Amino acid sequence: MMPRSSTSVRAIPRGWSIVRSLVLVGFFVLLGVAHPGLAGAQDETPESPAGVFNLTVSRGDIPPEMAGGPELIGQWRIEFVDDGTYNLGRLDVGVLVSGSFEVEGATVTLVDEAGLLACGGGQDEELATATYAWELDNETLRLTPIEERCETRRLLLSTRSLGGFATCDTDASDLDAVMPGTEASPSAPRSTQDDATPVASPEGDDGQDSLAVENEIDELLAQASGCWATGDPTRFLPLHSEAVLNELAAFGPPDQLLTQLATFMATPLTFERVGDIEFTDATHASAYVVLKFGQDEVPLRFQFVLENGRWLLDFFFITELLG
Repeated sequence: MMPRSSTSVRAIPRGWSIVRSLVLVGFFVLLGVAHPGLAGAQDETPESPAGVFNLTVSRGDIPPEMAGGPELIGQWRIEFVDDGTYNLGRLDVGVLVSGSFEVEGATVTLVDEAGLLACGGGQDEELATATYAWELDNETLRLTPIEERCETRRLLLSTRSLGGFATCDTDASDLDAVMPGTEASPSAPRSTQDDATPVASPEGDDGQDSLAVENEIDELLAQASGCWATGDPTRFLPLHSEAVLNELAAFGPPDQLLTQLATFMATPLTFERVGDIEFTDATHASAYVVLKFGQDEVPLRFQFVLENGRWLLDFFFITELLG
């Protein structure tokens, strides 16, 4: 299940003007001008926290005095396996902690056993062991420390709830197929919110089609989060329409674009729909999406297009932030 949509849109945080300025500078440099693997289905009363979850750690989550804190910044994959083992891994590095867990009712006892960031280094059993209260609601896992001496593990597991993990199913060959040149193509114009009036649902919709589109767009946004987390632009860009990719190609050599975008993608970011989907026609839609930078949340209206049988992002969100 994807996050349930809401018609309310959160206000832009006061500090966003600073973030926007940084994006502006970064993107001018960029232009040279200056099927998701979500947590496994759970019973109504799950017997363990088994599943695959994600966590984004930003610089603001790290206490200034925490030794080695910057090493935790990034997108994390946290997996509890049915066989009683668990792994904590940063997506750009790999597994950094592995261990075992044991469930007793609403509590779970963890023991770090191996890994570069394993608590106790695999030697200090008291530091390696912790007890948490756990609650699994659909694909969201909440862990509350009861006995925990390791600040690294405490930060990773209890800073916020752990959400269902979305993998990235694209690859570089997808980009080769849809970014053919360096000049914008006049044959694939993009629609904008100003040149059409939204309607409630696709033309001829019987109610079920609209729900199917919502699910496909939510899946697209989950893919966007997962592909952004890889830090590889050739995995993220194929989620965009051909018109968007042609516009980006017009700015200069693709290799320069990819290099600069990879630097920008080092900042953890997730995408979550928070508004109802509005349709301009059967193949064009828009909805409010929240961009999550750590604890900051920025709402932005996203444009989507149905192209070659799949829904894609019909704009490049960084340029929209500058508009």
